[in-house]
Amino acid sequence: MNSEDFASRHGISAKDQPRLRDTPDHGAAYEMPEQIRLHLAQLVVFGVAYVLAGGFGQGLPAIPGIAITFWPPAGIFLAALLLSPRSHWFAYVLVACLAELACNQIWFHNPVHFAVVYFAANALEVLFAAWVLGRFTQHPFDLATPRDVAAFVVIAGGMAPMIGATIIATTDAIIGKHDFATAWPLVWLGDGSGMLLTTPIALAVGRVWHRRQEVSMPRMLEAAAVAILLVGVGALAFAHALPTVYMTIPLLMWAAVRFQFQGAAAGLALIAVTAAVVTKAQLDGSAVPQVARLAEVVILQTFFGVAAVSTLVAAALSHLHIQAATALQAIKHDLERRVEERTDLLSRERARLAIALRTGRMGAYELALHESVLWWSPELYP
Repeated sequence: MNSEDFASRHGISAKDQPRLRDTPDHGAAYEMPEQIRLHLAQLVVFGVAYVLAGGFGQGLPAIPGIAITFWPPAGIFLAALLLSPRSHWFAYVLVACLAELACNQIWFHNPVHFAVVYFAANALEVLFAAWVLGRFTQHPFDLATPRDVAAFVVIAGGMAPMIGATIIATTDAIIGKHDFATAWPLVWLGDGSGMLLTTPIALAVGRVWHRRQEVSMPRMLEAAAVAILLVGVGALAFAHALPTVYMTIPLLMWAAVRFQFQGAAAGLALIAVTAAVVTKAQLDGSAVPQVARLAEVVILQTFFGVAAVSTLVAAALSHLHIQAATALQAIKHDLERRVEERTDLLSRERARLAIALRTGRMGAYELALHESVLWWSPELYP
């Protein structure tokens, strides 16, 4: 099989095919194109981010014996698939499998065959979510409209985690690790909240990476103020120094309305880390019964879901408002330009008419008795 046949079979364009170049010994070597190098770099970054996110999720267990409160790698995995063509999905699945096995080797220490089953469950739910979202929404998927947000919440936050929860809970029940009724809702909430929280963050990072833009100093100061208030209020709320954790929602709305999708993603990242760290510190420092710990986890996961949905909807509506305002401003400028052009044209035509009247020693007048109008041009003045 030659390189052209291989490229056509695997969906590689001509510009992405390895180029053959001469070497000093008159042999031949393949030169790796820039896009292939970029794709390999993205796979490496994805694998590292997956492992680090897995460590973060594993480091925040609120219930002994249950490994995670929420699973951030699911969101990173989903964002990678949503940002990539389907021809690259197999590569991301392979890297995710290696990263999951690395997480298991470092932190979970489950038997390898169980780790593979857990990864298969996570991969199936992420692939299902990416396929459905890619089929019924625009590409690239960026959560820029309420329709995208609604589809994301229903599919990634509700339907897809059922696949992983069913497989993992069944596996845990078979091996006697946890009973199905206890594990299923926790895994479903953990995977769902992980995708609801982490996917927007990963998409925002990808968007900023591809669309770098300068930020003015006032907006940087405003963003810093929102971040400080969000962390402070979140820490106090989850430490029960404030009446309710939902006091952080107005700050998340501020970030979403003022900074749209990037602000929503950054705000969700800050509140997720703050909430998880404070909740874990409180549970670790006290002799809380298992039932109370379970209630705290459910409250935390539910808050993650509500905060993510509310913030993403606000960001999408703000984005649409800004788009509409920008479109109206463009229409206004276009109308003003047309009025100026017509006014200038009429002025030039009037100047030409005046020259013609003076040259011919003529004038013009208008008499409309029913409107009490009497007008004559300056050429008719004595």
